[in-house]
Formats: sequence, structure tokens, C-alpha cells
Amino acid sequence: MPAEDEFICIDEEFFNTERCQAQDFSSGKPYPYLIVDNFLRQDQLKSVIDEIKLVRNVEKSSDFMFARNKFEEPNFSGFGATLSALRADLVSEKFSELISEIYGKRVFLDPDFTGGGIHLGGKGSFLDMHVDFNRHPIHRHWERELNLLLYLNPGYENEWRGNLKLENVHTGSKAEIAPVANRLVIMLTKSHTLHGYDPINFPEGVFRTSLASYAYSLDVDPNESYRSTEWHPQSASKALLARVLSPVVRVKQAILGSRTAKRSQ
Repeated sequence: MPAEDEFICIDEEFFNTERCQAQDFSSGKPYPYLIVDNFLRQDQLKSVIDEIKLVRNVEKSSDFMFARNKFEEPNFSGFGATLSALRADLVSEKFSELISEIYGKRVFLDPDFTGGGIHLGGKGSFLDMHVDFNRHPIHRHWERELNLLLYLNPGYENEWRGNLKLENVHTGSKAEIAPVANRLVIMLTKSHTLHGYDPINFPEGVFRTSLASYAYSLDVDPNESYRSTEWHPQSASKALLARVLSPVVRVKQAILGSRTAKRSQ
């Protein structure tokens, strides 16, 4: 067993390099983000990928027509010993401290991985550009600060497409990040931080795979109302539909609760 101050799966060396400092995160364009390659220890990476391949009966995401062939499983710790160990690393106090240092503000990861966990994109999968919900669907005093996206696509080639696309609503500036295996992206998530990915062309039977976790801060006196996911598709007809659906979704969630939150319980 590792000592209490050691990670089981995470390669701690990346925290000690110059590229993983707060100034590197804050200087990211089009908005603050940081890329961390070789995030997992090499002796754990293959096990994580192999265990995810055994995942079955994953539910389709509830993203209406703004996503295609995308699946989510927040309760991923029961699929294998290495995934369980990785979950323990991610929700540990030590990891929260390290991410807080990079971000420059005290944050913690959602232990239920609400809306996160294993994300799988099947044939032709896409995710329209969007901004995320701003507060936890259940714990409304948790303010969402960061997305942590760990990509798990061995042998990835540019022809497969599916790059993470970033765009700043205010400036219109853009960037793209290839979803190569063992790459962690730590990105700001606020009302101006658009992100998504175009239709993929992965080989037959191969899923675009990532593990998503979300970091929050505590806001005991929130003055900002809850915002559900807001879609910004390029299609004019879909953009019009997004404007119509947004208030409908807010009313639905107020009455029936969040389906995303229910999945993680």
C-alpha cells in the first residue's frame, strides 16, 4: 500500500515541473487552461484503459440533439481496481490542494462525479459548443470552477478528429487540443468558456474516451442564479432551438430535478 501522502495512479512528477504553475494556467488562450501530458503513471495507464473497455450498459447523455452517440457513466469505481484507485486519487485532499495551487483558489472535486465520470463517444459522435452549468445541480452553494478532462485514446491519430475545441465568447478567439492518451486538460468553466468537439472519425468499434471530473468552490452566500448547460451550435436552426429549450429545461429541473444528478446517486 502507498503511503498516505502518495498517489496510487497519478504521476506526481508533473506537479514539480515548471509547466504546471499557476501562471501557465492563467495565461492559457483563449481562456485559462493547462495541458498535462503523462498524467497517470505508465504502469497504471494500460490498466485504466483495459478496465474501461469492460464497461457495459452505459447510459446515453441527455444532451438532446446537441450531442450524438455520447455516453456517460459517473459511477465508474466499481469497474476495476485501478479505476477505483484513480477515483480515490482524484477526490483526495492532496489532489485538491495541488489543483487549488494551480488555479489560485481553493477548490475540490465533486466526489459523485455528477455529469462526469467515463465519457464515451461512439461512431460519428459530436458535442456542440456549449457553456456548462454554473452550480452543482444538488449542492447549489457549490460554484463550478474547473473541468478536468483526462483523455484515454491510445494510438490517437489526427485523422480520427474529435479535438477539444475552445472558444471565448467575449473575444471570439479559439484553440483546439488533441485528445491523446494520458493527457489531462485543466480548463476554466464559466459563462464565456465555450467548448465541444466536431463529429469524430474513430476506427470502427473504437470510442472517443475520456474521464471527466469537475472542481468546485464553496459559495455560502451565492448571488448568482443556477444556469443549466447553454448550447451554442453553429447551425442557425439548432441555435434557435437552443434559445427555446433553455428556459424549458430550467423549469423542468426545478420541478422534476436534474437527471444528470440522479445518475450519479
